[in-house]
Amino acid sequence: ATANPVVGNIVVNGSGIIWYTSSSGSTVVSTSTALTDGATYYASQTLFGCESPSRLGVTVSINPCNPSVILSSNTSSVTETGPGSATLTATISYVSLRNVVANIGYTGTATAGSDYTAASSIVVPAGSLSASITLTAVTDNVYEPGAAETVIADIISVTDGTENGTQQQTISISDNNTQPTVTLSVNNTLVNEPGGTSTVTATLS
Repeated sequence: ATANPVVGNIVVNGSGIIWYTSSSGSTVVSTSTALTDGATYYASQTLFGCESPSRLGVTVSINPCNPSVILSSNTSSVTETGPGSATLTATISYVSLRNVVANIGYTGTATAGSDYTAASSIVVPAGSLSASITLTAVTDNVYEPGAAETVIADIISVTDGTENGTQQQTISISDNNTQPTVTLSVNNTLVNEPGGTSTVTATLS
């Protein structure tokens, strides 16, 4: 088995084999040509300088090997300012004839939707080695004291591929809001008794 089969990988008995695109045409197929699932290739044999008048048709059925997938990130921290973003990349071990889909799950102290947005899968197209999605922090006007919140991106399943061990990336999201200050104000600095009132208002800046 091979990850990227070519015409030369077709096993035949004998030597002097020439592959064609049809049973009677003159178009020769190079042995380095990638095989196409369901296609028929036609072989002749040349012995002692004479090529066989008939050709053997071989129809190919490809059962692709499944590449392994790793997950990487271009950064381990982002901030709400901007907002910041991280690029999550799925890379496969070799080029596949099919799309390889890495399904991503998210855990951690950050909340999807209110703290960040990110797609739930990465699709590596057939013929490519990698593909990426963007995890973007959500800008808000809420002061969040304490340590930065975290997002753990984890490959939870793979279609037409396998996860290379446990693949996950942890990204921290830093708050862009400073601790607010409090200002007190009153609407009336002089009240009469009895029954006079004044409203005291606390305002965050």
